[in-house]
Amino acid sequence: MKFIKPFVSLFLITLFTLSCSNKPSSPVNTNVFNISGTIKGMGNDLLFTRILDSTSKTGYRIDTLKIVNDSFSYTGFASSVEKREYYSKKEALIKKVDRGWIPAKSNYLTLYVFPGAQVEVTGEVTNYMNAFPSGDITNTKLTELNKLIYPLINTIADKNVAAFYEKDTIVKNQHYKVANTLALQVQDLKIDFITKNLNSVVSVETMLDMVGRKQLEGEAAIALFENLNPQLSNTSYYKELKKRINGIKNTRIGQTVTNIKTTSTLYGDLFDLSTYKGQFVILDFWGTWCGPCVSEMPELSTYYHENKQHLKIVAINSGDIKQRISDFLEKHPEYDWIQLLSEKGDTESNFVNQFNVTNFPTKIILNPQGKILKKYVGYDKDMYSFIDNQIQTYYFN
Repeated sequence: MKFIKPFVSLFLITLFTLSCSNKPSSPVNTNVFNISGTIKGMGNDLLFTRILDSTSKTGYRIDTLKIVNDSFSYTGFASSVEKREYYSKKEALIKKVDRGWIPAKSNYLTLYVFPGAQVEVTGEVTNYMNAFPSGDITNTKLTELNKLIYPLINTIADKNVAAFYEKDTIVKNQHYKVANTLALQVQDLKIDFITKNLNSVVSVETMLDMVGRKQLEGEAAIALFENLNPQLSNTSYYKELKKRINGIKNTRIGQTVTNIKTTSTLYGDLFDLSTYKGQFVILDFWGTWCGPCVSEMPELSTYYHENKQHLKIVAINSGDIKQRISDFLEKHPEYDWIQLLSEKGDTESNFVNQFNVTNFPTKIILNPQGKILKKYVGYDKDMYSFIDNQIQTYYFN
């Protein structure tokens, strides 16, 4: 009996040890990525990036990457493949003109992050961010493209800056001519890259950007998209691009408009475009930040109120938070038509992508059956006479 107590004690210790070893460990976050590297000439600096965030009033949040003595290491989180653009505020990298700047992204470090990514960055600061990522096939492909086009884009920016300050008209035009020639070369290089890399998400995002900038349009865009590897369809960039391509197809003249049924409105009410059938409709893509959009509104308002028996306006705002729109409309109660909010990213409420809007303002005119009659990009005074003729023919002839 004298051996029982030690035996029980040993048993309990063993049991406790086993129970501790089998205790569930803390969950590991598999969405972690790391960016590290050295950019010669950066010294001590902060790089900033905008990350989409639906919980923020602006729709995004700002994150920073700290550089000390040219080097950095940063750990972050991503749930999928994301293109990140980190920008420096160093004046030497910004193509400044007067009180503004040329949007050349010469101060940007561009790379892709995704769960588990270990991104290595190397390069230097010249008169642009001559630094590129590696560490995986996606970033390697991005570097392959950007090493071709970044020097050209930087030269384009320099030529535009020179043209801005040049007093001699002949020399100014020469600068612009060189810049335009190089811009076409950049577009050709991008298309060549996409064509040769149909399996890469870099190609999808590059094409999405080109379509959004009207650098790739119509049937050429459709044909190139249809050659992309469908295995890329699970990426957000492919989904956005698909909406753009469908937008090209669905906004052809004579096409029946894709119906909009949404609560993405200024006050959260349900809106259904099909309820406007029987009347002419103007789909007006605008933003308070868009000078031409705002400057034509008085004329648009006057025309609408003179013809509201036969005409509806559906305003689709992009780029503004709700409060900014509300403040603007409070000052202009005469702009009393429905306001939809186009969201960013891969959502059903991204109306800009759905209708392939590439410039602001853009107006799409629908007949009472919901067919597209005309698409106006920018201000066009002939729009009103066109609608007048359509109303007269439809209702009174």
